[in-house]
Amino acid sequence: MSDRTLPAEIEAEIAASRVQTDCEPSLALNHALALDRRLAAMGWTQPVTFGATGVTCGGAYLPQDAMYRASDPEALGLSSLYRAARLAMTGDESGAVKLAYREAVEAELAALNLLYANAALRVEHLWLHFANKYLAHVAAAAGKASAPYALGLTAGAGSRFQRMVAAGGSATRAQTQGPLVSVLVPIFNAAATLAKAVQSLQGQTWGALEIILIDDCSSDDSLAIAHRLATADARIKVLPLQANGGPYIAKNVGLTQARGEFVTVHDADDWAFPTRIADQLAPLLGDASGRLRVSVGMTLRMEHSGRFTRFQPTDWQSRDGALRFCPPSPLFQRSYFDHVLGAWDSVMIGADMEIIQRVQRFDPAALTVLELPVMIQLDVAESLTRNPHTQGDGQGEAPVRTAYRRAWNDWHDRHATLPRLPFPQRPRPFAVPEGLQRHALGVEELLRND
Repeated sequence: MSDRTLPAEIEAEIAASRVQTDCEPSLALNHALALDRRLAAMGWTQPVTFGATGVTCGGAYLPQDAMYRASDPEALGLSSLYRAARLAMTGDESGAVKLAYREAVEAELAALNLLYANAALRVEHLWLHFANKYLAHVAAAAGKASAPYALGLTAGAGSRFQRMVAAGGSATRAQTQGPLVSVLVPIFNAAATLAKAVQSLQGQTWGALEIILIDDCSSDDSLAIAHRLATADARIKVLPLQANGGPYIAKNVGLTQARGEFVTVHDADDWAFPTRIADQLAPLLGDASGRLRVSVGMTLRMEHSGRFTRFQPTDWQSRDGALRFCPPSPLFQRSYFDHVLGAWDSVMIGADMEIIQRVQRFDPAALTVLELPVMIQLDVAESLTRNPHTQGDGQGEAPVRTAYRRAWNDWHDRHATLPRLPFPQRPRPFAVPEGLQRHALGVEELLRND
């Protein structure tokens, strides 16, 4: 297949489905499923998704004359998925499907499948079909096989997120030799999700891992669960903190115990695709220039039910309005982190993005961003990004995040003529909760003397 054409018999099937759907756009997912079944019967294995504006097959986008145009001229700069998802939140699922089918363009076409998955949420095998079809599109666009990114579901009564697994079950470690990667997992009252998050790390295709679980004074059973996990896997360490300081102090303390040549982080309520570490290591290990030091991946957001969330306007953080830049995902060369970055800023929220922008501002050649999903993040009401006082997206930016973003930009600007920033200074005005300044300064001193 060329970049602009499909076999005639495949084009004919798509055209027939498109005629049907143009007449009944609210039934787009039904017609998409029927087309998938016909193509499978013909032996066609590449994912195909069509909308009113064109067709995408894997990574190739084939524009067509559209019968429809955007219903709101002022909305042309927004992702059709973003607007459709907001309509679905009112309960109008069929209207959301209709809007997205009519107006999705280019990369958005593949992401239609996530909207279809949400609309088919009550039918588990259909939800799985459309979720995996979307992931197959993303993998094809990145030149990857789809199998490592396919999802499966175990039987049982747990939520869909809790039952989600890599389609082949636990990944067989394909890479047993190579540099050690330390994964820092800050924990605070994560008893409901910690084992799920850790299991996704234990199932990585990159076997040379150490997993450091840093308990930030949880009041639930998180610490006991962490110890049980460590008992069963020698790669896991448990580090209980004596005072609650937030996730970035926890990461800084965990870093002092990490032995890996590379280091990354993973939140205690997120699920990693089995190739997450291998995918993020590959460009750093294969870089002939010797400049790459940090890799960042992409993420999807999901509620416990399996509903995909946080669709957003398309911009530099998301090409299709669904798969989005993942601030908690950076994988760093450890020596680069120690000597150039120093530490995470010890604020309560937002420091993941600050440290990435620190690299982008002062050493952009050191950073690569992968257009691949490395994790699925659980979207729950009690998370910092949905708390009305600290929210980071979906409902806009909370004032505390805006204040911090302005503060770090000012900090970067004041040192713009230097080859790199000085290590983060602590305490900062709103960096550390009252009573923890001594603890934060102790971490800073330890890092400086390491």
